Amino acid sequence: MRFVLIEHKCPYTNDHFDLMLERKDHLETYRLEELGDLGQRARTIAKIKDHDKKFLTYEGPVNKGKGYAARADEGECTPLSGENFRFEGRILSGIFRISPAEDENYLLEPVSKA
Repeated sequence: MRFVLIEHKCPYTNDHFDLMLERKDHLETYRLEELGDLGQRARTIAKIKDHDKKFLTYEGPVNKGKGYAARADEGECTPLSGENFRFEGRILSGIFRISPAEDENYLLEPVSKA
């Protein structure tokens, strides 16, 4: 399956990133406040509403022109055992775990670089 990491510039909220994982008929979407050292430490991510699959390739205005979406990264994502996924992108690369955390959030945690 494919994934995309969208940089979402929003004048009405903080700029952030959306991690979108391809599912059969939608993109499962998580919000990240920043990228920073993504492959080095775990970070809290928030599950947000699923997005249309058009966002795998779309870049441009969103929310009726009140924001802008640009691809920061994209590639293949392979589900492994349990909550682990192998990401093959420029920024998101290696094996990561996406697991439930406190307050209905999730944890995106690097497991290994290979």
